[in-house]
Amino acid sequence: MLDIADSRFTDSHWQRYFDLMVQLRRRYHANLTAESWPSFKQRLLSLQSKEPARRRWVLFENDTAIAWLEFRLEHAGTSQPETWIFADVNFDDIPGQLCRRLARQLHSAMQEFRVTEGVMPALDRRLSVLCERWQGRRLNGLNEYVLHREEADLDLIRSWATDFPHRYPDLRLQFFPETPLDRAEEFAELLQTCLRDMPEEGESGISIRVDVADLRRQARWRRENDEPSYKYILFNKLDEMIGLTICSINLRNPIDINQDMTGLRRDYRGKGLAKWLKAAMFFKIAEDFPDNRVVITVMRSVNEPMQHINSQMGFVLRRAGGEYRISRSNLRELCDSQ
Repeated sequence: MLDIADSRFTDSHWQRYFDLMVQLRRRYHANLTAESWPSFKQRLLSLQSKEPARRRWVLFENDTAIAWLEFRLEHAGTSQPETWIFADVNFDDIPGQLCRRLARQLHSAMQEFRVTEGVMPALDRRLSVLCERWQGRRLNGLNEYVLHREEADLDLIRSWATDFPHRYPDLRLQFFPETPLDRAEEFAELLQTCLRDMPEEGESGISIRVDVADLRRQARWRRENDEPSYKYILFNKLDEMIGLTICSINLRNPIDINQDMTGLRRDYRGKGLAKWLKAAMFFKIAEDFPDNRVVITVMRSVNEPMQHINSQMGFVLRRAGGEYRISRSNLRELCDSQ
């Protein structure tokens, strides 16, 4: 298993890793927006270089890439650190030996950074099984939905875009091609509130902290890597930010676009305003990126209000999994049980 930042990780390894990602996309709908192995390499190395507590490894077997694993510690050194784990494997049924090999690497990273647990989003049953074999505790159901533009309910979405401005004349919707850094503190507060208020099946203990310095670093990285983060923001008559929707876009390959967070300030919920936000973004993407074919969104299965809106638009379920909390002690037990 090799770290992608290791000098021994050659261009040949990158080509084989990219081949693995292409197979994972074809077999399991894994997220891949890079159109070539050089752009894939550049993106991942630039991400790792800007985040010191981020590691990604690839496992090779007989010169073939078969799995990858990522460890990411966010807000290290603060009162609210959070560890995130990501992985994928090119197997329908994950072999026990591979499960333990990944567990050993993850356990080693958790030891290195002195963390006792982390959260892993598992977007299908295969990866949920991997988390369960690591004795992970399921926190929430987590689903991925896709909207194929040719199957969208255009009349309904257009009605949202036109009706809501008349229904709420005191509100103003404004587009931003990136985070509005001149009002970064206000934006961070709204985004943090929306993220923390996302419905949960139970108390997960996931720490959500939106840091202004992180927002600035992310905006700089996106400018340098042709990956803007589109925003529509709703303002009230006092010019306060009250709602937002976000999309992530790879300018080099906008065929698939990720619809990220959509949320509203608490006192503006229950009015249907998320429909206005999502409709505006839907048509903005179509205007700016006529090659776009699919919009992808991931959400907790318990988030029924947003699921209802997405269903009306034409989103359909593609993958179903869960969020799991993985403990270092359970990984140690698994490694010791060989």
